[in-house]
Amino acid sequence: MLYTVRLEKEIEMHLKNKIKTAVGNLILQIYKHTSKHTVIELSAFYDTPVMTKYHHIVTALRYVAVEEHFGENNFGKALYAKANHLQNTQQDFARFEALIGSIETKGYDKRYGLYVDLDGNCFNGTHRLALCVWFGVTDIPVYIVKRHLNQPSVQEMKAYYGLSDQDYEQLEQAYRRMRERIQKNNSQR
Repeated sequence: MLYTVRLEKEIEMHLKNKIKTAVGNLILQIYKHTSKHTVIELSAFYDTPVMTKYHHIVTALRYVAVEEHFGENNFGKALYAKANHLQNTQQDFARFEALIGSIETKGYDKRYGLYVDLDGNCFNGTHRLALCVWFGVTDIPVYIVKRHLNQPSVQEMKAYYGLSDQDYEQLEQAYRRMRERIQKNNSQR
């Protein structure tokens, strides 16, 4: 009996995830066809020395995981897993590592743009955004969605992602490293 209940819950969760993914993909297709397509310099996403936007925090969460993947820290994957509420870090991180490997070997596929609102907030594509910073991609294709999305406060972000003050400080430091890397890449152009 217990096995049946557990199996039913797993099937229910699997179906919810499939539906959520399908709806998300449908929404992105609608955005893609109703939005302005353009190219933006990577530096435009990080035009301030402090984290003020949703994508600053979320991209920093992805960036610390990339740093650990390349041996630059020893906390990035754990922080990424914690913030994304992942149960099995290795298994759940495998998709991101596949994306890292793909961009590392093939380069950034510019057919896949980021989704940005009218205020310049990237709300879809933060994994790719972090990887573009790491790999020195300077220009990124974007779809500018013709609407203003709600921007959560820093406190709301910290609560949602379960970030302690120490975690947030690590992300602020990662954000500064990202900006330095972008500036270095721009000066080498």
